[in-house]
Amino acid sequence: MINLKLNYTFNKSVTIDSVLIPYAKHPEIFIKHYREEYSTPVNPPSWMCIELLTIGQLSRLFTALKDNSDKEAIALFFGLHHSTFTSWLHIIP
Repeated sequence: MINLKLNYTFNKSVTIDSVLIPYAKHPEIFIKHYREEYSTPVNPPSWMCIELLTIGQLSRLFTALKDNSDKEAIALFFGLHHSTFTSWLHIIP
């Protein structure tokens, strides 16, 4: 099992808005629960935001990772080289 670090750094092209926009009007039950039960932090945990992203948005997020070792670790989890994994992500959407 691979331990992935949680403090990834991204290129400037990825903004927090691109992750939070899907959250704003999403009807998922876990999002409704978060809005009703929590006032702080205003934004939900990252795992909730990631759950709402399309494959295309995940692909752009993955591509925007600055450090290739982060890409390699994620791709290795799926048993692939990071360039192959990147290519597959771009083809899926």
